[in-house]
Amino acid sequence: MLVILICGLSVWPAYCAIGTEVSSLDLRAKSQGIGWGFGGAMTTVFAIALPYLYNIDAGNLRGKTGYVYFGLSAVGLVVSWFLVKETKDPAQEDIDTLYEKSAHDGSRTA
Repeated sequence: MLVILICGLSVWPAYCAIGTEVSSLDLRAKSQGIGWGFGGAMTTVFAIALPYLYNIDAGNLRGKTGYVYFGLSAVGLVVSWFLVKETKDPAQEDIDTLYEKSAHDGSRTA
């Protein structure tokens, strides 16, 4: 319960803010639809795979299942670090321009 409380007050709400801020105004609905669809699909995959990873008769990872989540979280952190631009101060039009410029010249830096 403590983990849920800490994550619920810190990390979990961040995906909603990032999804609404970094998508282009023209493609916002489609971007969020794809994001929610992908998130739902991954939740389904893990809901099916997790019992097999944890179970003694199948994957037998038991407590080591946390390492799977840690590895996937580390990959997500690295990808987010390089692909998600800073959106604290600029206006939405500036963010759109930043992503358009990044898409056209292939750069990954802000």
